[in-house]
Amino acid sequence: MLKFGLFCLFLSITVFISPCFAVDDYFPDEKILVDKCAQNFSSSCAKKLAKVRFNHARELFIYLQKTNNMDSFELPLAYAESAVELDTKNSLYWSLLGEFYTLIPHTEFQVMAEGAFLKAIKFDKSNNAARLLLADLMFNEGRFSVSTQLILDAFDRDKKLLTHELVEILSLAYLLDNNVKNGLEVLRQLDKQYDQPFIEAFIAVFEEAI
Repeated sequence: MLKFGLFCLFLSITVFISPCFAVDDYFPDEKILVDKCAQNFSSSCAKKLAKVRFNHARELFIYLQKTNNMDSFELPLAYAESAVELDTKNSLYWSLLGEFYTLIPHTEFQVMAEGAFLKAIKFDKSNNAARLLLADLMFNEGRFSVSTQLILDAFDRDKKLLTHELVEILSLAYLLDNNVKNGLEVLRQLDKQYDQPFIEAFIAVFEEAI
């Protein structure tokens, strides 16, 4: 089984074909590692190649965002998918892949995005970026109770994340979920715990809604 698994991983290195390039069209740093892994395959080499492909996927993703050209994300998506195939337990790789999947407006890809974010959190409990991306996905799907819990978990792990914007999203999720009573209790607890002036404004809204 182990040899078969290594063989499959080797194939993911050598048979990586992007939608835009032929099999031998690589970035220079990637080409060096592809050749090295082909000559002497190891899990260490695979992880190095995964990191290179993740970096290229992230850089291309940022570039496409800046140029407002998200219709051309096939190549960075392919690199992101390859990164998680080569290093399946890297939380950052799963986070980026999940972001790509959220851009594809089809139910199956939204499900895949959810799975990617869950794996990112599984492999690194401190990955609040993945936690908040998943919260946003759940919010957009109308799964408000899941979204609120993810946001609260993020607050517990990093106090700096408690911003006006995130508390506003949290409050809206409670309101849309027709869960004003619990929302008010949570906001009061947050006010006691963090003592942020802007929380009081949201508390007032909830008190009026009851």
